Amino acid sequence: MILSAAHICPRRGLIGLQPPEADLLSRAGSVADSLGLGRLYVPLLEESLSGPTPERIRFIDGLISALDGLERTGLGVWLIPLANRVLGLDWLAAHLVKAQVSPLVRPSFFQRRLRQHRALDWWSDPPLIAKRIKMFQEVCAALSGHPAVSGWLLLDQAWEIVRPEPAAADLVLRSLIGEIRERDEQAQVGLGLGWRELLEPGLVSGLAGLVDRLRLAGLEKRPNGLEASEGLAGDLMLAAYFGALAGWLWERPIEVEVGWRPLAKGPAREEALERAALKLGAQDLEGLCWLSLTDPEPARAEEPPWSLRPGLDRSGLLDSALEPREGTEELLEALKRGAPDEQARGFIDLGPEEYLSAPAAHLARLWEHFFWD
Repeated sequence: MILSAAHICPRRGLIGLQPPEADLLSRAGSVADSLGLGRLYVPLLEESLSGPTPERIRFIDGLISALDGLERTGLGVWLIPLANRVLGLDWLAAHLVKAQVSPLVRPSFFQRRLRQHRALDWWSDPPLIAKRIKMFQEVCAALSGHPAVSGWLLLDQAWEIVRPEPAAADLVLRSLIGEIRERDEQAQVGLGLGWRELLEPGLVSGLAGLVDRLRLAGLEKRPNGLEASEGLAGDLMLAAYFGALAGWLWERPIEVEVGWRPLAKGPAREEALERAALKLGAQDLEGLCWLSLTDPEPARAEEPPWSLRPGLDRSGLLDSALEPREGTEELLEALKRGAPDEQARGFIDLGPEEYLSAPAAHLARLWEHFFWD
């Protein structure tokens, strides 16, 4: 199982729309490599890529400098282009936002501050689709073939913001993949999803075969009706369950995201964490991605997204001084010890068609089988 983490620059943050700080990314990557991580994800906010031409060029040039420094670490870098959800917050470029204010939606960040505007249904707007694909073309042309870049995570949790019709999703995903393959046939391509897709799996069922792997995220909000222990141990169990179910249902390699709850302290919690880590390892998942590699520096902790959720500024595998957080190395070792078990999916007692007939009911029922197995 490949262990990875997302890099959100702890010195520059996100609200300034700047590329990662090059020296810091290189040092963080070296520490991550020493801990046994094999991959870093780097989100590229769409707002950083949609401004005036000089600003876009400065961002891309700065990003290339940062990636140059990662070459020496041996880590594979996966880019998340046109990212619209990072650390649980929607980051929307101005062209993706409706004009009217709506109290019915969660806050989003655009034009340098938090707002309460509703996102546009860009999936049904051909000119907007063309605009986003053109932006992706520019990014792809600049970064494809860089020796540090080994993969691309596309449309990461985009359906959590506005859900597309299948034909629109197919068109956009094929177009983005085509841009990548035209420039780099060896690059890996993933599709980013929230766990809620297991409640409405039909859309992914028609698209999963287009990509090399799927990544499941979204545990900042746990599902109703699925009882799990508090803290990180419960998240690992849920991630193991969702990952196993997704791999069975969509027949693709699966990576899961964790890290929303802090590392456990105390013998009982550490034992629960060890059991959950071994359970996750038994599912033969392709990978596990930690929510954030590094804690923000103190001045950044007061900014979105870290300021919006208690403890989010202490969720990294490394603290702001790039030192491994207490318990990090033990947890990673436990995850590495987990060995795939051929019987791990024995809790699934139905076929895919039956699951698709009532996904919400089966998601809850199968959890009971998985949890007590």
